[in-house]
Amino acid sequence: MDQVKQQDLEKKDKEEGAEESEGLDQVDESNLPSEQRSDPNVAGEKPLPKERAGDLRPFPLNENFQSQRVLSEELRQEIWSRVKLKGDSVRAVSAALGVEMRRVAAVVRLVELEHEMARQV
Repeated sequence: MDQVKQQDLEKKDKEEGAEESEGLDQVDESNLPSEQRSDPNVAGEKPLPKERAGDLRPFPLNENFQSQRVLSEELRQEIWSRVKLKGDSVRAVSAALGVEMRRVAAVVRLVELEHEMARQV
């Protein structure tokens, strides 16, 4: 019971502190892209926890729908380099990395588009 009261007091303190600092020129980095954020260790932010099964169900009432995990930028670049630079087949890359073949093909197309757009700029 005391823990609940302590948590409520801490929450109120945080809210009051946030209200007091509204007039200051502080930037809310939670909405910024990761490249524009400060170092998470410097800002005191904790790294994001690993996703749970519930995180892959964005519509809780629809038990039949489960989204796929987000591929990291490193994995996307690895898929693209294996297919485009090394000449591996989509099937081989899919089997080696454990990513569905349709997703591998889609990643290759999207990374190609990103590279094309970067060349145009």
